[in-house]
Amino acid sequence: MNIFVNKFINYIIFFSIVLMINSCSHYRIQKLEEHDFDKKDFYHLLSLEYLKLAKFELYKMHDEIDANLFAYKSSLAKNKNIFYPENPTDWNIPQKYKQATNVLYDKINKLMVNKVYLKYPENFSQALAAYDCWIEQIEENWQTDHIDACYEKLNKNLEIISVKISELNKKINEESIELSTNKNKLTSENNENKQNKQEIAEINKKNKLIVFFEFDKFNLSSEQIIELETFIDKAKKNSDRKILVEGHTDSMGSKLYNLKLSEKRANFIKEYLINKNLVNIIETFSYGEENPLIPSGDQVKEKQNRRAEVYLK
Repeated sequence: MNIFVNKFINYIIFFSIVLMINSCSHYRIQKLEEHDFDKKDFYHLLSLEYLKLAKFELYKMHDEIDANLFAYKSSLAKNKNIFYPENPTDWNIPQKYKQATNVLYDKINKLMVNKVYLKYPENFSQALAAYDCWIEQIEENWQTDHIDACYEKLNKNLEIISVKISELNKKINEESIELSTNKNKLTSENNENKQNKQEIAEINKKNKLIVFFEFDKFNLSSEQIIELETFIDKAKKNSDRKILVEGHTDSMGSKLYNLKLSEKRANFIKEYLINKNLVNIIETFSYGEENPLIPSGDQVKEKQNRRAEVYLK
């Protein structure tokens, strides 16, 4: 009789725990679905990917524990901008998968260190979530179709990222060659141009940054955003100092249009800094085409004049 009672009590405890976990993951999923997601933001994209996995595990596979894990990681990405790949050493990985999991874990971490997620947010969010899905599936090691699906999605997005990085490096090399050619040409024509470029390099080593814009644009490329992030680190360490932002353009277009464009460039930088929770006082100035780094005639496209100068005062 006592054996029967003990078994009955154990069953009650087990199902109570399962019910509690189920309720927790279901509640987290519901709260996440109440949010508005910005599909251009990496953290929101990653949160959505984990949310899909949580719903799949809970409502289709009835795996409350894994559903709760993915719902938790979705909340971290959405609300706290925290993300990390699952470490294979924390999971019971079958021997045949161990080498592959370690290789892919190192590869993803290397991409994170290089901040690839800022350049390719959609592909990296899908790759990271697919990696975690794959780790979870191979530990269970019985749903081969799900293992293959997660692995295929992971490698597809890693391959896309790899191709894009290769194309970007090729473009940078080509632009570097072109820039070098133009630099030599400009140097022979005007020694002042060389001096200006040297001044930019020296300025960026201190508490000042110069970022460049594409023609007729007032938002920065991902590469220039990374440069701006370096300045933000300095600003956070000098929160008592004022930040000055100057917007500039080249001479292509009317002076009035360029003045407004330089204002938009300065305001873009200011809004980006504000969104990074800097407490520094930020002031903006707009100069249009009046203060070029590279002197030129009217109606000339000059990339180095399409810039914003940001510095601590």
